[in-house]
Amino acid sequence: MRERRIACGMTLEELAYESGMDEKHLSKVELGKREPSSKTICKLSVPLNLDANQLISEVIHTIDVPHNNQDT
Repeated sequence: MRERRIACGMTLEELAYESGMDEKHLSKVELGKREPSSKTICKLSVPLNLDANQLISEVIHTIDVPHNNQDT
């Protein structure tokens, strides 16, 4: 998501303003520390010029998912 924001020429502050969201929350989403809700995805897709499904695909790759290292 960060790459898309930068490609659109937006700062995090500008994206927060355009989407009506909190800058700290968006930072955590960009860093993969917070999983965005569907409502958040919809709010962000408009200023990022993306379809919500495209944004979901981009965000999924940044989410910090714990890995299970058990052998099966």
